[in-house]
This record gives sequence, C-alpha cells and structure tokens, in this order.
Amino acid sequence: MNSTETFYFIHFGPNIFIFHERNNFSWAIRSIKTSCRSKAPPPPFITSTLQQESSRKLGLSAQETMSCSQSLYEAGYISYMRTDNPNLSTEAAQVIRNVVSEMYGDEYIANDCRKSLPQTKKGRKNVEEAHEAIRPALHENNFVHPSILSSKQSSNVFSNAAIRLYDLIYARTISSQMSSQILNQTSITISGTVGDDELIFRASGSQLLFPGYTSLYRTKRMNLDNTLPERICQGQKLLPTNLTAVSHNTQPPSRYSEAGFIKELERIGVGRPSTYANIISALRKCSYVGTPTAATSDIAVSGRGKKRYQSKDKLCARRAAGGDGKLILCQYV
Repeated sequence: MNSTETFYFIHFGPNIFIFHERNNFSWAIRSIKTSCRSKAPPPPFITSTLQQESSRKLGLSAQETMSCSQSLYEAGYISYMRTDNPNLSTEAAQVIRNVVSEMYGDEYIANDCRKSLPQTKKGRKNVEEAHEAIRPALHENNFVHPSILSSKQSSNVFSNAAIRLYDLIYARTISSQMSSQILNQTSITISGTVGDDELIFRASGSQLLFPGYTSLYRTKRMNLDNTLPERICQGQKLLPTNLTAVSHNTQPPSRYSEAGFIKELERIGVGRPSTYANIISALRKCSYVGTPTAATSDIAVSGRGKKRYQSKDKLCARRAAGGDGKLILCQYV
C-alpha cells in the first residue's frame, strides 16, 4: 500500500465503514428545512430571578444581592425587592415603552403591552399580588438612567455592586417591553453513500434577522459562528474534506450553585421571596452546606466562632454528583 494513500474509517452504530479515498462514494444534501423563530424577552425580575441572574452575571451571593437591593430601595431607586409577582403597573409599562422608543425607535417596541404576565406564574402557588415586579422607581414620570447613578459613586453613596445591580434591573425592565428576537434557523440532512451503505449526517445553524430585546439585554451569549453556507440547495453534491468521530458521555448533574439552589427552592415551593437568602445563610452558618472552609476540611467554624464537625460525605443539597442527598451530621465542640 502506498504511504500517501488515505483510508476513511467511520463508526456508525454497530458497524464500521472503511473506504478508500479513490472509491466511488457520493455525498449530497438530502433535505433543507428553514424556519423563522422568534424569542420573547424575559419578564421583569422577581426576587428569585434577581438573585439567580445577579449570581450568574455579577458574581453576587444571594445575601449580597439583597443587601444591595435594600440600599437601592431605601434610597428610592427601585421598587420593593421582595416579591414573586412579575407584573407591571400600567403607568410603569407605558414609561418603559416610551424609553424604548427614545433609545431604539418604534420598531423595537413590543406589539402588545406586556404589563401582565400570567404565563410566568405557571406552577407557582400563593403569588403575592401586593407588589409589582422589581423595577426602577419612577422619578418625575421617568426612570433614573444608570449613568446618573454611577456619578454618585464618587460620594460613596452606593457600592460598585449596587450600581451594577441597578444597571441589571434597569436593562431587564426596559427589555421586557421590547420586541422579540427573530432568528432564521436552517437544518440540513446530508446523505453519504458508500457502496450499498448509506450514512446520514445532520447540521443546523441560525442567522440573526432582528436583534429585538437582545440589543439591550442578553440572557445567554449568542453563538454567531453557528451559521451555514448561504449557497446550498437540495440535491447538491458535496466533497468531504475531513471526518471526525466525536463521543458523547452523559454526565451526572453538577452540584448546586446558589442560583441553581434558589431556583430549585422556588420550583418545589420551599420558602418565600423574603427567605431565600436567609435559608442559604442559615445553612452556611450551621455548616450544612459547603463553604470555602468546609469544602476542604472536616472542621468548619460557625458564625459564632464555635467549631463544628461535619461528616466526610460533604453535600451542598439533595443533589450532588448524581446521587441522593445524605444528612451531614454536625455537633458543637
């Protein structure tokens, strides 16, 4: 065999296909499916979603989030921060739509006024109706822009974390009344024929047609590289340049982060908006959940300075490394 000759090996299910580069094999596009997809903006913050998003985007703990939001509320810059009602007042919704029109133009305003969001209450019981969603407070029939709040940092009125949190609340609130993001999604099926055998491959990609609310607020980083060539058509012949086998292993669920733990508490109906941060704080003080100290040692120090011993089966919640929860035993020394 010539050392420059190339052979391809494809493992497909229980079969292994081997063919020479000079073999008479063909690759073609079997089908192309294109669809237009719109994605609506997320609703304004409630207590649990504010704690989750500030953890992901700002790196704040639940306790830090509530402390910063408390200072913003007391200073009159945001609405009440302990709420599970995602709805907006008619006045606030109209102010938001005016801001969107000034910032981006009328084409970025949602067709319907999303002041009421009943779909966000699905699966939740005993929702308090007394408070609105967490939003910037109204000052002279308008919201305070984050840039104005930042200028107060020189006088040490607010911490940097509080200013960043207000910026997050402002962006989330304004985006809730913006138009949906529109994507053009394409999925193609590629048929490869090797002798009497046929292999099926699939590829998909998306193209941004209209950014909508993502011009101001993004929940996830959009993969702009996930695009397909424009000039493709059904039945088009293809020439493979490289074949790579990729294995996939199912991993067990990861340990809870504070954001994930709060989301789970809300899902199973444990606690209220005013108690999520206190629950986590109490668990940490009792050494029932991992802390920077307890994560590497069997001995942790409680908030009162007393040592607590915990078992070697360290666990941050019911779920850890795919197993069931076990009780961590603690005792005073």
